[in-house]
Amino acid sequence: MTKVPTDSAIEATAQRKILHVLSDQDKRLRPLENLVSGLDRNIFSQVICYLTRDDDKHTMFEAWGHDVISLNISKKKLRRFQPSMVFQLARVIKEKGIDIVHCQRHKPTVYGALATYMTGKNLKVISHVRGLNRTRSFKRKLLNGILFRRISRIIAVSNAVRDDIVSTNLMSSPDKVVTIYNGIDVEPYTDCSLTREQARIRLGLPEKDAFVYGTVGRLVETKGQWILLEAFARVCEKYPKSWLIITGKGRLESELRALLAKLNIHERVVFLGYRTDIPEVLKAYDVFVLPSIAEGLPGALLEAMATGIPVIASRVGGVPEILENPSLGIMVSPSSTNDLTSAMKRLCSMDEMRRKVIGQALIERVLEKFTKEKMISAMSREYVTVMNEPMGQ
Repeated sequence: MTKVPTDSAIEATAQRKILHVLSDQDKRLRPLENLVSGLDRNIFSQVICYLTRDDDKHTMFEAWGHDVISLNISKKKLRRFQPSMVFQLARVIKEKGIDIVHCQRHKPTVYGALATYMTGKNLKVISHVRGLNRTRSFKRKLLNGILFRRISRIIAVSNAVRDDIVSTNLMSSPDKVVTIYNGIDVEPYTDCSLTREQARIRLGLPEKDAFVYGTVGRLVETKGQWILLEAFARVCEKYPKSWLIITGKGRLESELRALLAKLNIHERVVFLGYRTDIPEVLKAYDVFVLPSIAEGLPGALLEAMATGIPVIASRVGGVPEILENPSLGIMVSPSSTNDLTSAMKRLCSMDEMRRKVIGQALIERVLEKFTKEKMISAMSREYVTVMNEPMGQ
C-alpha cells in the first residue's frame, strides 16, 4: 500500500494542477466550494469545468481567481452520452496542463475518465461519490467496471457510502475506495450573534412560549418531509404551542402544503423556501429534524449541530457515523412516523438546560471530525498520494 505523505512531504511537492469536473452549478456541492477555497495555492492550482452551459459568468470560483470553463452543452443533451464532450474535455486537459482530474458524481466521471485516456498521458482521475445506491442496474455495474480501471481513487463521503460502492461493484482493488468526510465552515454557525428571540422575530414567529422544530433540505422524496408533517401533527395534539419551520424548495412543495392542510396544521407550519441565511434561520430552532429516507453524509445535520441545537435524524447512510454516541442525538428508523413522533415529544419535554448541554456536545463533535479544514487536509494528502502512485494502480 502507498505510504501516506507527511505534512512536510506535501509542502515539498511541486505545484499540481487539478481540474474539477462537474455537471452544473449544483448548490448541493458546497463541500467542493469549501475545498477549492481552502487548498494551498502554493501546492495546488485549480481549474473548474462545468459540462453544462454556464449562464452565470460571475461564479464564486471566478471571484476567487480560478479559471472557470463551460463546455456549453444543454442539460437536455447531457441526459444522453455525447462523444464530442470527451474530445472537448481532453482538449481542456491538454491545454491547461492538468495533473489530476477530480470528477463530481457519475456523469463527470464518465467523461473525465474517457478524456484522460484519450490524452495518452499519465494523468490521475478521482471520482467523488456523495450518495448511496448509485449502482442501480447491471448496465451501471458494467460501466463502472470499465471506469474503475482508469480511476486512481474513489472518494466516499462516509463509510456507509464506501461500503455501498464496494459491495455493489465488481472491482479488483477495493482499497481504491477511501472515505473523506465532508467538512463544513463552522464559523458562521458558532459565531452567529443573533439570539433565539431575534431570529424568531425575523421569521415572524412568537418570541416566547413556542417550541420550534425545523428542518433544512430540498423538498424531494428522499428527504422525507411528509413523515415530519405527520409526526408534527401528532406532537401538536400534546404540545399545541409547537411550530415547524421547513427551509428549502423543491418539486414536492405543493404536495406537502396539501398534506399540512389535510392534517389541519397549516397555521403551525411555515415554509421559508430557499434561504442563503441558514445560520440565522437555525438560531430560531429549538430542535433540528432530519427525516431523510437516504443520505450520504448530510451537511444540513452538521450545520445544525454546529449551531448547538439538539438533533433528531433518521438512521440512514452516514448519520450513525456522525451521531456515533447515543448522547449526541436521537436517531430514528427511516419512514417511521411513530419513532419520529416519540423523539420529537421527548425533546420538547426535556429540560432546556439539558438541551443546551447536548447542543454543546454536538458543537464539539463537529469540531472534532467534520470541519472544512479537516476535509481539506485529508483531500490534500490524497492528491499527493495518488500523484506518487505509478500508472495502473
